[in-house]
Amino acid sequence: MVDVVLPCYNEELALPIILESVPSGFNIIVADNGSTDGSKLLAQAYGAVVVDEGRRGIGYATNAGLREATSEIICVLDCDGTVRLEDLLPLITPIAAGHADLVIATRSFEAGSVSPARRALFRLAGMLVNRLIDHRVTDLGSARAFRREIVKHSLDRLGNGTSWSIDLVRIASMQSLRIVEIPTPFYPRYGISKVTGTLSGAVLTSIETLSSLIKHLKEQSGISPIPRLREPREL
Repeated sequence: MVDVVLPCYNEELALPIILESVPSGFNIIVADNGSTDGSKLLAQAYGAVVVDEGRRGIGYATNAGLREATSEIICVLDCDGTVRLEDLLPLITPIAAGHADLVIATRSFEAGSVSPARRALFRLAGMLVNRLIDHRVTDLGSARAFRREIVKHSLDRLGNGTSWSIDLVRIASMQSLRIVEIPTPFYPRYGISKVTGTLSGAVLTSIETLSSLIKHLKEQSGISPIPRLREPREL
C-alpha cells in the first residue's frame, strides 16, 4: 500500500480527473485546506480519506495529510491535474527496489501546460536548490515519492507554505539520502494556480523560496536555528 497525499484548496475541476482511476494499492488522502467549492464532498464521493486543515498554506495541508499517512512509501501530488496518479508508479519503483529514498517527478512539459514565464520560474527554483545541496536537482516537480522515514521525525522542519517541497529536498540531502529524478508528463492544470497564477502568489512563492534557501545556508554554516518551544511532532 502507498499513501498519496493531495493538498487541496478549491480543486473541484481537477479532482474528478485525478480520482476517476486510482491504481491498485493506492490509498488517497485529500488534505482539504478550507475549500469552499465542494472539493471536500467530491473527494469523499470518490472514496478518498479527507483530512481537514483550516490553517491556510499548502505546507499546512501537506503536513496534515502526512500525519494521516501510515505507509512506508508516501507520495505527495499537487491536486491540480498536472500529474496523474498512474504517473506516480515509475517514482515508486526505485524506492520499493531499495535504490532511492526520494524520487522527484521532474516536469516534462506537455503542449500548453505552462507559460514560458512559469517554466523559467520552475527551472530557476531547481537551479537555486541545486547550488546549495550535495545532490543534482534540476526541478522540484509537482509530485514526489519518498520513504516515510525521511519525514517521520521532521514535520516541524517542513515549511507551512510553498517552501515545503524545498524543505523536503533539504532534509533528505542533509541526511545524505539517495535523491533521484524521473521525467514525468506535466499536463495543463485545471483552474487557476493559487501559487503562480497570480502576481501575489508568485511574489509569495519567491519570498518563501529565498527564505528556505537562507535557512539551509545557516544550517550548513553551523548557525543554530531559533530554539523550539516544544518537541518535534512525529508521524
